[in-house]
Amino acid sequence: MARKFSNRTIAYLVVAGISVLPALLAGCTTPAPYAPQAYSGGPGYNDERLAQNRYRVSFTGKTATPRAQVED
Repeated sequence: MARKFSNRTIAYLVVAGISVLPALLAGCTTPAPYAPQAYSGGPGYNDERLAQNRYRVSFTGKTATPRAQVED
């Protein structure tokens, strides 16, 4: 048999869901962390060894990362 919820319980769940939504969306718009790229073209840095004492380091930011921060 289906479980019935009171209007108060449903209202509580709706308010709780709406309260959590902005926090979840804020995580999508934060600047890129300084961490290795998890996948090709993704946000983060990539280092490539060119010689014994030479490396090429590149960084890709998220769309929310300011260009000046990526170039710094």
